[in-house]
Amino acid sequence: MALKLFNSISSKIVLLISLVLVVTATSIMYFTQRDIGKTMIDAQQKSARNVLELVRLNIRGGYNRLIADKIDIINRMKADLRNVGHINLSVLAEFETLTGQQGAKNISAKQRAIGWLSNVSYEQIDVFIFDGNEKIVGFSNADNTFEDFGSVYDLKSRRLVEVMNNKNLDEEGETAVFHWQADGKPAVKKLAYFIPVPEWDWTVGVAIDFDNIEAESERVLKNIIKLLEKTFSKIKIASTGYAFLFDGHGNILIAPPGLESTEFGDVVNTSTGSLLTDDLKSAYNENVDSTR
Repeated sequence: MALKLFNSISSKIVLLISLVLVVTATSIMYFTQRDIGKTMIDAQQKSARNVLELVRLNIRGGYNRLIADKIDIINRMKADLRNVGHINLSVLAEFETLTGQQGAKNISAKQRAIGWLSNVSYEQIDVFIFDGNEKIVGFSNADNTFEDFGSVYDLKSRRLVEVMNNKNLDEEGETAVFHWQADGKPAVKKLAYFIPVPEWDWTVGVAIDFDNIEAESERVLKNIIKLLEKTFSKIKIASTGYAFLFDGHGNILIAPPGLESTEFGDVVNTSTGSLLTDDLKSAYNENVDSTR
C-alpha cells in the first residue's frame, strides 16, 4: 500500500516537472523566436536605411557636381559677355573720338557705329543697342532682331528697357536672364549683359542662349541617372526588397526590377487610395520613416 502511494506521488511529481519543463521550453521558444524575429526585422530595416543613405549621398554628390559645373559654365559665359561688351564699347568710343563732338558729326558717328555693328558676327552671341527712348537702333544679326524688346521682362519681373536704360544703369553694367520669342519661334531663354553708353544715350546689350547651359545640365543629369541604374540593379534588401527613384513631380526615373517607369508611376497605395509616389512624398515631408 505504501509502495503504491509512493509510486503515485512520484508519477505526479514527474508529470508536474515535465509540465513545468514543457511550459518553460515553450515560453522560451516563443519569446526567443519573437525576439529573433524582431531583431531580424530591425536589422533589415537598419540595412535598408544604410543602403538608402548611401544612395542619397551618391545622388547628392552627383547633384553637387552638376550644380558646380552649371555655375562654372554661367560664370564663364558672363565673362565672355562682358569681354564682348567692352570690346564693342571701346569701338564706339573710337567712333566718337574720330568724329569729334559736333552735332551733325555726332549723328554721323552713330550711323557709322550702327553700320559697323550690323556687319559684326559673333558665334552664338548677339549684340544690340537701344536708346533712351527704349527703341532698338542697332543689331549685330539682321536676321534675328529684338523688335519687341520693349515688352520683355526678365525673370525678376523687371522691364528691361527701363532698368537697363543708360540713365538707370550702373557704369559697371548688369546681367539679366529673360525669355525672348521672335518670328513665331518657340521662346528662348537668354542671358544678357548690359553696359551704358551715356554719351550717346545708348545701352549696349550682349546676349547668348541660356538654353545651352540647361541642355548641357540635362545631358549630365541623364548620365548620372544611367550610373545610378547600374547601382540600383545591384541593391538587395532582404529577399524581396528593392530601391527605386522618382523626382519631385512623381516621374519614375529608375523603376523596380521587371517594371517599366510608366507602369510603376501609376501604382496606387491600396491602404490610402492615393498614388504610391504621393504617399511617399507626404511621408518624407512629415519626416515619417515608412508608409503602408
